[in-house]
Amino acid sequence: MFDRLMSALGMTAQVTVTPARMQRTETRSWLLHRLIADKLRGGINQDDWDLMRHNLDHVRLNTSGASFNHCLSKWDDIIDQQNLSELISVLTDISPNGVEMREVSPMIGFLTEDERLNVLTGIQRSLP
Repeated sequence: MFDRLMSALGMTAQVTVTPARMQRTETRSWLLHRLIADKLRGGINQDDWDLMRHNLDHVRLNTSGASFNHCLSKWDDIIDQQNLSELISVLTDISPNGVEMREVSPMIGFLTEDERLNVLTGIQRSLP
């Protein structure tokens, strides 16, 4: 459809795909949260939502500054509505907003230690 629209305007479009540019810590957080998202796609139960709520309450107590209030509110909405699609979207979002949301993530305890270490080891191997 896009190609037909561009053609009608006498134009063509080219798409360039480039890797997202994230700092090492942002990449590590994204890879860990992406693995959590993959696990949650298989199903999520009330205990998982309750753990997120507990973790978010703990994050809130240990987070200072108003800069993260909107992120904490967004996490509240996702958890209160038990919105799995929005949760997965936030966990895998590479935009600055996604990076900021993961900085106050309530997803502690969703990966085993082995899963976490496998991700971190993979990052070490991929560094030049």
